[in-house]
Amino acid sequence: MGDYVRQTVVQLKQLLSERGLPTDGLKHALIARLEENDENAKKQAPAATEPEKVEAVPAAVEPEQVAPVVQEPPAVAQETAVEVAVPSGPTTTVSEAAKKETPQQMPPPEQIKKMALDLLNKKLYRAEKFGADETQAAELKRLINRVEKFGLDKQNPLMVELGLVKPKPKPKPKPAQQGKVAKKGGKNRANSKRR
Repeated sequence: MGDYVRQTVVQLKQLLSERGLPTDGLKHALIARLEENDENAKKQAPAATEPEKVEAVPAAVEPEQVAPVVQEPPAVAQETAVEVAVPSGPTTTVSEAAKKETPQQMPPPEQIKKMALDLLNKKLYRAEKFGADETQAAELKRLINRVEKFGLDKQNPLMVELGLVKPKPKPKPKPAQQGKVAKKGGKNRANSKRR
């Protein structure tokens, strides 16, 4: 499903936990696990309707009853199609409702703190591994200590990086006003010297 690629790791883990699947691994592993679960669910739904079709086929073997039996199985198939369609409708609305509610619900502070510490430790490891500035490593260590002591608030940039808060939109720059005289070294000054 293409929808899984667009979701964040936090959202994917929440979907996995709702379905009772393990939530460890990288994003592509989480997506693969969700897609595999979807395929299994699709296979189980047609498997439930197949036994009814199998029962209708042996009844159609007798030549005298061919016409009546041929008319009856489509009716049964239509009824089962309606029955299958009805349960799938509420499940999609439930999942849509869950998707709408998930961005508004915040995980508990302990989980946020754990996620932030995991992210910061990963950054620190990468900074040390790839030889980044010592100041960057020291700054990450200070930030880890701060998060351990105080946790995170909604204004912290880490909340945006974790995908728990939407970033604030940046203000658009104002267009330059026409008719202003250019500052030092501008064209207007150069033109005035020539006259």
